[in-house]
Amino acid sequence: MLKDEEFWDEIKEFNQYFMRIIFQKLGWDSIKGEKPTYALLRNSVIRSLGKLEDKEIIDEARCRFSSFLKTGILNPDLRSAIYSIVAWTGDSKTHQQLVNLYRRAQTQEEKVRFLGALANFKDEKLLRKTLAFTLSKEVRSQNLFVPVSKMIANPHGKDLVWPWIKKNWKVLVKRFGVGNPLLNKIIGSVSVMTEMRNEKEVRLYFSKHHVPGTEMKLAQSMERIRINSKFLHNARSEFGQ
Repeated sequence: MLKDEEFWDEIKEFNQYFMRIIFQKLGWDSIKGEKPTYALLRNSVIRSLGKLEDKEIIDEARCRFSSFLKTGILNPDLRSAIYSIVAWTGDSKTHQQLVNLYRRAQTQEEKVRFLGALANFKDEKLLRKTLAFTLSKEVRSQNLFVPVSKMIANPHGKDLVWPWIKKNWKVLVKRFGVGNPLLNKIIGSVSVMTEMRNEKEVRLYFSKHHVPGTEMKLAQSMERIRINSKFLHNARSEFGQ
């Protein structure tokens, strides 16, 4: 939400410092007898540091991914973080590697990890390829919202999602069916928008393309956009913008 702001570097520096303290306590690998919650925390912290451009974390993630490509061995608790970091720092070759891995994955859990990673690239062309792949027959309908929700949280992809939803809304409704809660998840993805003009545009669009059963989620999403807009306004005031 704040990555495009002039004061982002200040926030980034603070986050790096804070996350580094946690990472130093957790490390890359689990320790016998540690709390079960540490695995989730470790995955989250490593992914965050990677996206904050921590070189040590990025280098290690890429090293482990390279080893995984050769051996097929990678700690399941770290997979989503490593896949995401590799995508974040990757290119078209990386994108194709992740697509190929998705196709070969034996479990839906692993496929979901790869789908999430495919939404984490910085290159807009690659993110568009991900959105196109999302609508292919290779992606189950129940997993379609995963890359969409991840991309809307990606500062390099957030502006692609809403136009994509509008362009493909009829396709999405047909694919999910009226009343399917997964359609609400797609609508919910717009709730991370931050400008009041977004709220007005989204509300107007869905007033013309209404689907029964989405009213509550739409109202919640509009409220979230208003909250985000107010938060951003306050943050700008706090940092003197």
